Amino acid sequence: MFIAIILAGMFSAGLGVLFKGSENLGITLFLTTSLSLIMFFVVYSFVKNKHKKVFLGMFSRDINFNFLYTIIPMIVGTMLLNIFFNYLIPTGQDNTYNEFMMKIATDKSIIILFIIPIAIIAPITEELIFRGMILKGIASNHNAIMAIFLSAFLFSIIHLNLAQIPNAFILGVIFAFIMLHTKNIFYTIIYHAINNFFVTFMLFFVKPEDLRKTDEIPKDIAFPLGVIIFAVVGVLLIFIGLKWTIKIITREDRSIIPDKRVYNDYLASFDNNEADD
Repeated sequence: MFIAIILAGMFSAGLGVLFKGSENLGITLFLTTSLSLIMFFVVYSFVKNKHKKVFLGMFSRDINFNFLYTIIPMIVGTMLLNIFFNYLIPTGQDNTYNEFMMKIATDKSIIILFIIPIAIIAPITEELIFRGMILKGIASNHNAIMAIFLSAFLFSIIHLNLAQIPNAFILGVIFAFIMLHTKNIFYTIIYHAINNFFVTFMLFFVKPEDLRKTDEIPKDIAFPLGVIIFAVVGVLLIFIGLKWTIKIITREDRSIIPDKRVYNDYLASFDNNEADD
């Protein structure tokens, strides 16, 4: 599945060359995210007989929508951590990403075209692959920490630009924790979709001059104490949000790091599903 996403990413780069210009960004993004979703089902069609339980074991009809409140501190915490990482890795050093953001800041109409690919297609595809197939595959052979962080690492590097890797890694860790505890990929898809919709909405407030200013701030006159405080508060909010999310969904006051019972229940969920009936 990871190879399939890499191939889709390579095709994405080709489309980016083919559809140059800000007016084509939305079209390009829609085509590439759609391709990723199609690629998932193409690959799955070849392995479905062997891995049918894995696919169906990701889902459960039981969804506690009260968890929607619990993701608020995690979204805020992720934003604060992003400030810290942007201080360490200014986005201006990634020319491709910076050019992409400049186009969006210049032409706000493009953002509307991003809603379907970014807030709907991408969350479904990426969660099926990374919190579904890949996380389960790693979890079958390694402990919880290895499964969480390795799946998050793979999720981050497929974004193919330095500016997005820290944020994607943080989200990958959060989503992996939620998946291991809930055994239901619908939760991570919904969280992922809300997060992406929020980020897309925030792009309306980005101005070209703001992007230029961030590149003009020398690191030696920035405020490292401030960004460190943001990082600490961000980690604390993510911790609180995860504890709250896990407690609301599982109705148990669990440790965030899954214990042996929780981990075994997660792995067993792929064998004990209605596909056997």
